[in-house]
Amino acid sequence: MARKIPVKAQSEPHARVSRKAAGRKPSRKAEITRWRILGVAAKVFARHGYHLALLGNIARDVGIHVTALYYYFDTKEHLVEEMLNRFATATDAAVRASVQTLPAGASYRDKITAAAIAQVSAMLSESDFMAAHSRVLYQVPQEVRDRHFVYLRAGLFFWRALIKGAWDSGEIRRDLDPTIATQILMGSLNWTPEWYHPGRKTPAEIARDAVDIMFDGMVVRPAVKPAKIAKTATISNMTKAVRHRP
Repeated sequence: MARKIPVKAQSEPHARVSRKAAGRKPSRKAEITRWRILGVAAKVFARHGYHLALLGNIARDVGIHVTALYYYFDTKEHLVEEMLNRFATATDAAVRASVQTLPAGASYRDKITAAAIAQVSAMLSESDFMAAHSRVLYQVPQEVRDRHFVYLRAGLFFWRALIKGAWDSGEIRRDLDPTIATQILMGSLNWTPEWYHPGRKTPAEIARDAVDIMFDGMVVRPAVKPAKIAKTATISNMTKAVRHRP
């Protein structure tokens, strides 16, 4: 079962507030309501897309009047942007934290494996946010998408640094392009929510398989045991020598 990675478990230096809430210190109750709105919005955006999602429906599902929703988010654009950014930064934070907790001297393969497990677990534990992200990313206004790509690039740069480190250290073949390796691994990990079914393999097992394929490939290489062959040959020769001894 995927480990729950709360979307709100992240720093909030770039969080926007509505004009009505500007200058006010948010109460605990207000923060809880804000997160409920984001969670419900993820479900609605995943189901209907950006253009057909209505703030009135989101407010209804949260259990508040639509006018109360405007206290937290000025517009649908504001709401969808924060939903996208929160998911991206929470996933990135989980990935970085997983690598930082490894012991000093951990191999790059270990770092990439830990990061992959965190990435897949975050996406599967927040499936509504992941589904909404996939559906609306290219439906939202261009300026929203451009600002959001800043967060996505930050996560991608971290992954590129891990793969490049493995390449520099010789853990990945030097004749391969680390940029292509990054895109292939990220593509396979990010596609997991599209086909994942609980019960067959855990998110951690899926992540490990993806990393193993990247490092070891898929070809079965026959095991060669030269020592055993040499020993057998030696015994055979000794037997022949004894039989032909005059």
